[in-house]
Amino acid sequence: MVRPFTTAVVVLLMVIGFVQFLRLLLGWEVLVGGVAIPMWASGVALGIALILIGGLWWENRK
Repeated sequence: MVRPFTTAVVVLLMVIGFVQFLRLLLGWEVLVGGVAIPMWASGVALGIALILIGGLWWENRK
């Protein structure tokens, strides 16, 4: 069964994960309200995105 909203969320999470990966790879600095966000936060965000992508992909297979 094709679930368009699930597919859209997977694509969105893939984009978010890719940007987090690029930040880790290229060392982009992110400032929020003048405070630097540490690189490890991108690693955590990437991990969460990958877990959610995997779960949604697994659910969409059924």
